[in-house]
Parts: sequence; structure tokens; C-alpha cells
Amino acid sequence: MTLVQSKVGGSEKVKRRREPTPRRKLFYLHSWLGFNLAIFMTLVCLTGTLAVIADEIDWLLESELRATPDGDKVSWGDMERAIRDYAPTDTLIMLSAGEQDYFAYRALMQNLAGKTYYLYVNQWNGEITGTTSSLTVQRFLRDLHRYLFMPAIIGLPLVTTMAVVLLISLYTGLKTTRNWGTVATRVRFNKGFRVAVGDFHKAIGLWGSWFLILIVVTSFWYFAELSAAAFGGVRFEPARPAVSAERAAEFGVVAKDADSDTLVEAAMAVMPGFVPTEIQYATRPGLAVTVLGKRGDWLVRQRANRVFLDPVDASVIKAQRSTEIGWVAYLNETADPLHFGSFNLLSVKLVWFVFGMGLVLMSVTGVYLTWKRVKSATPSFYQLANIPVLILATVFGVPYVSRYLSSGLPEQEVMLSPQVEAGINMRMLAGLDAHNEPSGEIRILASTEEGRLNLLSATLAYSGNPGFEQNLRPGSLSSYVVFRGLLPAEELSNTDKLTVTLNFASGEEIITDWNFKQEITAALNSENVDISVALN
Repeated sequence: MTLVQSKVGGSEKVKRRREPTPRRKLFYLHSWLGFNLAIFMTLVCLTGTLAVIADEIDWLLESELRATPDGDKVSWGDMERAIRDYAPTDTLIMLSAGEQDYFAYRALMQNLAGKTYYLYVNQWNGEITGTTSSLTVQRFLRDLHRYLFMPAIIGLPLVTTMAVVLLISLYTGLKTTRNWGTVATRVRFNKGFRVAVGDFHKAIGLWGSWFLILIVVTSFWYFAELSAAAFGGVRFEPARPAVSAERAAEFGVVAKDADSDTLVEAAMAVMPGFVPTEIQYATRPGLAVTVLGKRGDWLVRQRANRVFLDPVDASVIKAQRSTEIGWVAYLNETADPLHFGSFNLLSVKLVWFVFGMGLVLMSVTGVYLTWKRVKSATPSFYQLANIPVLILATVFGVPYVSRYLSSGLPEQEVMLSPQVEAGINMRMLAGLDAHNEPSGEIRILASTEEGRLNLLSATLAYSGNPGFEQNLRPGSLSSYVVFRGLLPAEELSNTDKLTVTLNFASGEEIITDWNFKQEITAALNSENVDISVALN
């Protein structure tokens, strides 16, 4: 108890101010957290809630995603052939089914500029429905919600702090609410707006307690997964087996990969009851083909059940079943379905969406109730402290979006004379600056009529700096492969010859020499050629 002296009419009186009760202190903590961290909390909750139905939002916005069920589906092989016929120079990285039959199958592609995009194929007739950017509403919301567009090691811990706040808010809210049965079923509209909002706030909190606990627990799991990988070198996901170097060498210069029908049949044969939903193709030497799917375990995401296959003969390297991966890996595979309600049922997603909006409304109504009590029109220091987080998200968000929207091509480039060595077509393109001088950017394109180039790397050397070599790695492998190099512009301008060495997993090499300075001069006397014109 605190004693406070005051003068009234010339005489002193002592007022007794009671110390806040433990329950009252919890209420103050509950109000303080909700009032001062509301901006950040609302951002995280709102983006997570919208991310639950983001695929459906994409489906509404992009007609390419839509497919109308009609008879039997065409085979995976038919869809693969349609995709390769539509985009013969681009790399097919992945082909996956949608959650529902009205979603067209989606192929993740990479073009010769190194940019990824989505190509959609109607699984009911095998026709290509169109393409979209790989920056979808779903991708945008997921990355903003989980990382704030920042590197995971920074963004995810920041977002996880809101899970701590949610947990404290849940505890303090439940401890300061009496008569749960009455409060959960009462909203008094006849007592004025503030009372109605207060009743609504409490009712949502009680009904959504289970959901809030689920979000907090899965958020902590995401943080544990990141921490284990970043600081302990431990991955919760089971290891992915690779194709041995000896086996990759057997593929030769050009690997003749098995088609999708063969891959799917092999996966289904080794795992009875397995329903394939995605194929991840071999796009690097040593990478196995992975067929993911469902096997009756609705609680885990599809990567919990998968089959790793040799890309050429479709022999089984490993069959991974969700029942055999261990409890840590199993729990890890349940995190996404539990956090986002992704159980392949729209009805479940809508439940998660409704309760997610409940979290958003609790945050907003909590701010209103505290504001009505304190009647402060001036933002507090802690409210202003939310702003740097929003600024950081914007700073990281601008280049994040720009990476998706940029073409990946230089403003100008010229193509040198094509060469053919050992059946491999070689092209070199040199980027130019505003003065039509070499900018230093070099693109080396290798292609074959069919099959996947079994390339490990390329080595770039030039006469302007004898003894210098630049080792280049391909982004992904298919019939067309692109290497990118960046050399000093001044040295490159005076370079007479460039030498390119292609290094194959089979141990073979292909060496080509390019009369760079002479070719550049000749090309500039004709016309500039961009990468798409050069290859088509």
C-alpha cells in the first residue's frame, strides 16, 4: 500500500493508494504488449492468415491456374512432353499437382537468362494454359510472413518474437478473464460500443485459444529448425541421397534421362499405396530424381513420403516413408500443415483463415480498448519502435521483388560466331555498356539436340590476363545450359582470345577458342542480338 500526502484547505491529508493486485498486474502487461506491439503483430498475423488461402487467391487472379475436371487425367509423361515442346530451350525443374483438381499442374521452369517462372498444363487434356512469374501471391505472403523478406537468420527470429508475445498475451488474457463460460458466449451490444468490443475481444480469445497455442508451438518449431541448422549443422529433414560420382560418370557427356511415366511407375512400384503429386527432376550431376506424394498420412506434407530415383534408368536409390523417418523428422513434416492448415481440404483452410482473422481482430480491438482507457493521442516509444522493423522489411522487400521482375539480361549484348565441338553447340554472348564497349559480362551457352548435358563446370580464360582462370557453375542442366562470367571490363576490351573449357561429370573436356576482339568488332558492324534471338 502506498501513502500519498496532499493539502486540502491548509491541512494535510493522507490518501491510501492500493498496490495493484497480481491479476491487475497481468492485465497491465496484457494491455501493454497488445497496445505497443500491435503494428508488428498485426502485420505478422494478417500476412500469415492471407497466406493460408494464397493459392486460392492466385487461382482467382490468374486464369492460367484453372483447370476443369473432365474425364481421366493425362499421364505425367504426356504433360512433360507438352511442357518440353512448349519451352524447348528452358529447363524443367519441377512438375507438381495442385491441392485440388481444379488447379492446373504447375511446372517450375528456368529460362536461358537464369530466371525462373511457372508454366501451367491442364492435367485433363495435356494443353498448356500459360505462364506466370514465380513471384505469386502465395510466395510473396509466405516470405513476408516468415522472413519479412530478410535473410532467414535475421527475419525468422524477429517474427518468432511475436510468438512469444502471443504466448504471454494468451496466458495473461486467460488469467485475467473470469467466468469463461459466460464470457465466451456473450457480446453485449446494448451496453455501448466499447463494451461490445471488449466482449468480442474476450470471446475471440477464448474460442481461439487452441489455435493460438498451435501457432505458437509451430512458430517455436520453425525457430528450432533454423537454429539447429545454422548453429549446430543439424537438419531436421532426412538426408537426400545423391547419385554417386561413379554412376554420374557413366552417363557420359549427354545423359538420356527416363521420362516422367517411367519415373512415376518406378516410385509407385516400390511404395504400394503411394500417390505421386510432384516430380523434382535432376538438374545437376549427382542429383537424383525425387518423386513426392501422399500415402494415407494426412498429417504430414508430401515430402515426408518420397522416392529417390536414378535419373537415367529410374532404379530406386531410396524410398522414404513417413512412418520410418524418426520422430524429429516426422514432427518437422507436420509443422507446415498445422501452421497453415494445408491438409488438401479447402474447408480446413477456411477454418484456419477464420481463426487467423480472429488473431488480427484481437490485435486491432485490443489497441482500441487500451486507447479508450489511457486516452493517449501520442504514440509511445515502443509503438514507434515498430517502425524500424517495417522500414527494414521494405528495404529488403524492394530488391526481393526486383529480382523476380528483372529480365536477368544485360541491356545490350552481341553474339560471337557459334561453334560446334563433339556434337555440342557452343555460343558466346558478350554484354555491352552504353558506349558499345564490353561490360565484362559473358554468357556461354552449350546445347545438344536431345538429352541433358552432364556438365560439372566451365573454365573461362582470356589472353588479357595470362594465367587467370574463372571457374563457372551452371544454374541448372537440360539440353541447354548457360554459364555466366564477369571479367574486368578494361582487360576484356583488349582481349584477343577467350578460351572456354567445358568439364563433364564423365571426366571429358571440350575446349573452344574465341577470337573475342575480332568477333566483337564484326558483330558491332552488324546488329546487336539478344539472347532469345540468338538461340531461336
